[in-house]
Amino acid sequence: MKYKLLIETVNELLGLKKTNKKDRKQLKKTLKNLKEKEKELKQKYKIESDDAQKQELRNKIKILHKQRQKGLSLLKEMQKD
Repeated sequence: MKYKLLIETVNELLGLKKTNKKDRKQLKKTLKNLKEKEKELKQKYKIESDDAQKQELRNKIKILHKQRQKGLSLLKEMQKD
């Protein structure tokens, strides 16, 4: 999935009030994609030599990580209900 699409999907799922099995599955799938994308960006960050590109990658990694944390906390909350 593309970076922006992942962020949009997480934002949609974070806004959910109704919890059902389908939503939890979708959230798990999206969280998995976020984790894979975060790992991919970390690999790119390690090999990048340009400082401007490194800063951009670092910002994207931070955003993905925060979104994933929010999603994980939402998933835990959904599983409690």
